[in-house]
Amino acid sequence: MTTAEKIATDLTDQALAEQEGQAKILKDRAAIIDTMTQLQLVESLGKHGMDWFDPALGLLKTETLARLFIVCDKARKHFEKNAEASKDNATKVDSALRPRMQDGGIKSMNVDGTTVYVERTLWGSAKDGNNPGLCLALKELGHGDMVKEGVNAQTFSAYIREQEEAVSKTPLAPEKLIEQLPELLRPVVHVSEVFKIRARKG
Repeated sequence: MTTAEKIATDLTDQALAEQEGQAKILKDRAAIIDTMTQLQLVESLGKHGMDWFDPALGLLKTETLARLFIVCDKARKHFEKNAEASKDNATKVDSALRPRMQDGGIKSMNVDGTTVYVERTLWGSAKDGNNPGLCLALKELGHGDMVKEGVNAQTFSAYIREQEEAVSKTPLAPEKLIEQLPELLRPVVHVSEVFKIRARKG
């Protein structure tokens, strides 16, 4: 097992164990509140020494709701922290797996019913930070809708992808693609490629 695989396995096992623990806490709280009658709730809470219910009002005490909020909030923070750790781990594994797939000419592979593939995305931006020049060129080309005190990165990158599709059936190297763009854009545009590992069912 490689270092990347061990990191992924260890973190996955840890995350599943922690999520199951948090899920059980929330499930238990929900079961107490949602499935019991008021009398059963009072008896259950009394039995466990938790005076969270006001039988006179027939309502959960404010403190009870505060306690439940704390449980939910802790679970939320836990899941967010775990998600961030999983994201970091995925980045580490990506950096190890992507070069192997690219160097081996592997576009996709099916592992246990999930397809892992290399996704290529083109991004366009102003060359050398020359946003004014790029904005001017886009306006003159009739694409002023992309310019909003700067160039909308998502919209402009979509435009770059459309230009590539219009001139080539296969991916072009950024420098080759720039040569195919309108003359006004060539001196002010920068095109880069971003490769990421993705997964989908099937």
